[in-house]
Amino acid sequence: MLRKIMSCLLALAAVLSLGTTALAVEGEETVSGTFADVQEDDWYYEAVEFVYSQGLMDGVDGGNFDPEGSMSRAMVATVLWRISGEPEVEYDLPFEDVPDWAWYAPAVRWAASRGIVNGISNTEFAPDTAVNREQMAAMLHRYAVTPVVDEDLTGFSDYEEVSSWALEAMRWAVDQGIVTGIGANQLSPKGRATRCQAAAMFMRFLGDAVG
Repeated sequence: MLRKIMSCLLALAAVLSLGTTALAVEGEETVSGTFADVQEDDWYYEAVEFVYSQGLMDGVDGGNFDPEGSMSRAMVATVLWRISGEPEVEYDLPFEDVPDWAWYAPAVRWAASRGIVNGISNTEFAPDTAVNREQMAAMLHRYAVTPVVDEDLTGFSDYEEVSSWALEAMRWAVDQGIVTGIGANQLSPKGRATRCQAAAMFMRFLGDAVG
């Protein structure tokens, strides 16, 4: 019970940090008529509407959301940065592939300074590389100040595929209902995190705080 309360308080603090101007008035913005590839009967409709109305995720070229598209490392860093109110930080990035002029540079600088994201090497961040489900869970876990839980993952048929470094994050994400099974009761930890799945994870992480 205490763990759930603390999780909700963390989410509430994150959303409040957006500021009143960043939060959309309920019913003011929806994805209806905005994205041609998101329909009301899609399982992810509510999640896309949530992240779009909160200013956390945008569409792609051509008036689409690209729900089955990949979620890149730069995209995840940017959403978490927006949740935190787009803070500016002084931090000397070591990544040669994150130029100062890149749209994601402020987000990566902030996320790296907080230990939310790491490079794939000492000098590379790989901003365009797609994240998988366990990697995204790990980023959310670090953002939430790495709470520790003892969730049993053995109910998922592929639980042994979770990387050792991501095990604590996946336990937490499943315990909080942020990550759920897909298909044949699988976690699919190495599976690509699509944009609609990412939208759902962000909604579940922040949903209690705004709704």
